[in-house]
Amino acid sequence: MRSAYLAFLLVFILMLLATLVRQDLQELRRGRRRVRATVLGHLTERSPKNIETFAAMFRIDEGPDAGYETTDPVFRTSRIPPNGTQIVVVYPVGDPSRAHLPHPWIRPFSYASLLLFFAVASFLLFHH
Repeated sequence: MRSAYLAFLLVFILMLLATLVRQDLQELRRGRRRVRATVLGHLTERSPKNIETFAAMFRIDEGPDAGYETTDPVFRTSRIPPNGTQIVVVYPVGDPSRAHLPHPWIRPFSYASLLLFFAVASFLLFHH
């Protein structure tokens, strides 16, 4: 039974890695655009435990997608950055709907974590 759980975990980790790689390959093929944007406000969500979280809504101010408005996919517990602030956002060329604040350490940390979990699960599955 333990082997079945570990095998399922390995398949799940491989699917997550494949999803990350697919998204990153799209950005590598198309390129990435880095532009200025203005924070227009914040989208507010309330959790079942009554905790408010906020995602910045911004307008791209330069480049071929100037005027496009979108929301950062990452929610925070405070309104960061403040309304009216000029910020830098990044997105794959041709897809401004995926614009977000740069998070340079998220991808390497995600890959490292998934590879570590994969290595541990593989070791436990194949070395009793």
